[in-house]
Amino acid sequence: MKKIMMMMTTVALMMNLSTSAWSANVGDVNNDNKVDVEDVNSIISAILNTSSNDEQKAKSDVTGDGRIDIEDVNRVINIILELEIQVKDGIISSVYANENDIHFEFNLNEVANIGTITVYNVIFTIGDRQSPAMTIRIPDAKFTRNGNTITFNDTDIAPEMKRGSGFVPMGDPLYNVTDLISVLNLVDKTFSISFKCHGGEFSDNGSITFEQ
Repeated sequence: MKKIMMMMTTVALMMNLSTSAWSANVGDVNNDNKVDVEDVNSIISAILNTSSNDEQKAKSDVTGDGRIDIEDVNRVINIILELEIQVKDGIISSVYANENDIHFEFNLNEVANIGTITVYNVIFTIGDRQSPAMTIRIPDAKFTRNGNTITFNDTDIAPEMKRGSGFVPMGDPLYNVTDLISVLNLVDKTFSISFKCHGGEFSDNGSITFEQ
């Protein structure tokens, strides 16, 4: 009951804010092409189970953690107040010196809370050996967002390998990416990533860049 009262108080306070924040899909729970106090109300209705709109219920989990709770309310409020950094086109890249360096591109779908991670020139450690450098793509990896921190935590993903100008499935389930953990901090502009694939392990960290 305390949490519900807190949410209702928050909504009341927000009535003094502009109800026409930036237009986007993330946080637009009621599908009116803007993120505002009405989306907060829609999430509260989903929490109280008073909403009959199944699509709005599904979109109420804006953090992507599988629950509809006060964290979803907080995230939409942060979007309205512009406290949450918005990534233009959902594309985040690691900082690197030249094309032959290991580097990454994170392509985020913040509505579905899934993303594609492309790893360029990755070398896997397999026992006491190393694999040749290769470029792979990890599609549809699940992530959650808490404020300005994005966390990928997923496993058993079928990767794709770059061949020519495109990507092809690696095919063998033994090559599936497992134990994927990657954390992107949009304030510090840093990242870390680790996963297993191709019989080996890989980890890295560094700086990221993106447009807002």
